[in-house]
Amino acid sequence: PSSELRGHFLGHWLSAASATVAAAPCPLLSAKLAAVVSALAECQSALGHGGYVSAFPTTYLDRFEAQKPVWAPLYTLHKVLAGLLDAHDLAGTQGALAVAEGLGGYLGSRADSVLAGPGGQDRHLQSLHMEFGGLNDAFWRLAAATGNPKWARYGSLYDKPCFLGALPVPAGPGLESQGPAGPGAAGTVEQPVAGLHANTHLPIAVGAARRFEVTGEPQFGRFLRRFHRSLAAEGRALATGGASLAEVWAPPRFMAQSLEREPPAGTEHQESCTTYNHLKVADALLRWHAAPSIGDWMERSLMNGVLGTERGRGGGGEYLYFLPLGANVSKGGPQAC
Repeated sequence: PSSELRGHFLGHWLSAASATVAAAPCPLLSAKLAAVVSALAECQSALGHGGYVSAFPTTYLDRFEAQKPVWAPLYTLHKVLAGLLDAHDLAGTQGALAVAEGLGGYLGSRADSVLAGPGGQDRHLQSLHMEFGGLNDAFWRLAAATGNPKWARYGSLYDKPCFLGALPVPAGPGLESQGPAGPGAAGTVEQPVAGLHANTHLPIAVGAARRFEVTGEPQFGRFLRRFHRSLAAEGRALATGGASLAEVWAPPRFMAQSLEREPPAGTEHQESCTTYNHLKVADALLRWHAAPSIGDWMERSLMNGVLGTERGRGGGGEYLYFLPLGANVSKGGPQAC
């Protein structure tokens, strides 16, 4: 109860339960989904914070906006928001979209307040160096579900420009256009990823895919194709599909060296979160292009980075955070959570 990430699991559960119901209808699980969404709606109403609903107080967001130490509150809230949208989109759960719009509206209004306050756009952009999950993806999903242009504007606020490129965004209160795509824009030159925290940036790329599907802006499609190639096919990925070490992307042709390093380095390959989010990027690309190479990469990542993360002891059900690939290390040995 003291963890600053509390509430994180609920978002994942909503998404998993919704996907399960969509794949194999289950009245019992559907009823449980409806009960959880209804409980969230009750909490949202009781809190009376303009749509806010969370397991932690709004002071965590104050700290985030002030760029003071706090453990990823927007990352956690994105999980809840994504879970609600999955409950609506995949399971047809009544009330899920309304709760999602309430929470999304609250987060959007806070962004507007930052933009209108001291530091304005610079302060907002600086906050994007902290982990905020795929909040852009959630806002673009709301734009697609409702047709309301405000969600597109909020989505663009979290399309991190120093990563995706200097792309134009819809103008709005306190936000000037970031200008036409220029040097370093998405799809025009190589996007350097070495040294970046992988799971901070992969959810942003998932949001870029959603923006491309909603708006058809070609630069986002180009970015996704180039981004996937840079991770999966240019000497950065291992045979298992993973391209991260200790949660960070390494330079091309570095990963082979990491296999020979002593623990803990040899145990910190292919963080499971990165596999999950890179699979979302690849799934979008496969729907757009149906390239066999993308399907092959997805199969290797699913077999190794998802199914392969089961530790295999204690009767199953115990999973690894990293997929250890170093010499003389085992999935049965000590691991980081």
